[in-house]
Amino acid sequence: MRTLRLIPLVALLAGGCSEESTTPSATTEEFDLPADQVAWDISQNLTTDGIRTATLVADTALIYERERRMDLMGVNVVFYNEAGGEAGHLTSDKGDYNMETRAFVARGNVVLRTQTPAGDRLLETEELNYETQVDSLYTTRPFKMTENGRVSSGTSFNTNSKFTTWRVTGVQTETPVEGDAGLSF
Repeated sequence: MRTLRLIPLVALLAGGCSEESTTPSATTEEFDLPADQVAWDISQNLTTDGIRTATLVADTALIYERERRMDLMGVNVVFYNEAGGEAGHLTSDKGDYNMETRAFVARGNVVLRTQTPAGDRLLETEELNYETQVDSLYTTRPFKMTENGRVSSGTSFNTNSKFTTWRVTGVQTETPVEGDAGLSF
């Protein structure tokens, strides 16, 4: 009697086995995700020879491991000087960071504020590149820089991270005139 009860169960289980699978298999398209990892509210200290040079904060990071790069959204970077004090502050809508070369590109409403002995410097552009290996800060897009009441603009520039050497194209500078200078009749 027991064997008669097991026969329908064995037949049911055996009927489920076949050469063809009824479960659909995933193709490579299903695994073509935009990034290897997605992170929110990230904060990363960037160092050179063990010394913190910057703190990178972003709302969202798409991390591509093979390319060793991150696409960032809602970017906020604080730069530090050799003594560990704050040297500058950058904000942008988006950014790219290459983890291997340490190259950084800020895009969209880029604002960089730095301190000079004479006061604040404000740099505004749509794209700003920083190549740490060669200490090059540049843009090929129009920019505006305000420093000590003087406004300079141009179509592109290249400088070092300390702003001591400049190459600027299409430059225009507006400097306010102080005192009673000028013509009078």
